[in-house]
Formats: sequence, C-alpha cells, structure tokens
Amino acid sequence: MEIKSGFENLIPDPDVTASSGTDPTKIAPELQAYADKLGGLGVKTSCGNVLGACAEFGAANELLLNNPNLKLKDIQFNQAVRPRNGNPVPRCENCTNIFGVEK
Repeated sequence: MEIKSGFENLIPDPDVTASSGTDPTKIAPELQAYADKLGGLGVKTSCGNVLGACAEFGAANELLLNNPNLKLKDIQFNQAVRPRNGNPVPRCENCTNIFGVEK
C-alpha cells in the first residue's frame, strides 16, 4: 500500500509501503494516544483485528517517527490492495477510528 503524506516537498521520501503483521515496538505518541483510547495496542477489537497490526498503522507510525513535524491528520492512504489477488481491501474499523473514513 502506498501512503501519501501530503508533505512531498518537506519529506525526502514521502511514500511508504507497508504490510500487516505484528505491532511495531516503538510507537509515535500521537498513534499511541489513539490506540489507548481504543483499548490498547495489541488488543483484538470487536472488528476481529488486532489494534496496531494493520499496514496503515505501521506505515503511519513509520512516517510519524521519521518526520517529527508531521501530524496524523496530514497522512493520506491509497486504497489497500491484497497482493495475492489484487482485490481492494476495505479499511477495518480500527483504522477507520484512527485515520477516518476511506475516501
């Protein structure tokens, strides 16, 4: 998934590609605050996904940690695509709560 930050002129490499998996070990404070509000990092939520294990969370975390002036509201996501079949993957409830409704 390609992540667009909206800071192309300020960030040397504004695109990040990420995949789902395990929770990151270091979390950007802004993301940690959202995770805490939703039950905590690593918690399986009502949507069935583990909070923090999504590609969107990992990519946003990487961007925020590497660019201290960047804010979560400035990060934009492209449509996620499942690599094995090329089908679009809708944003999960966790990511919708953190990053907003898919556009």
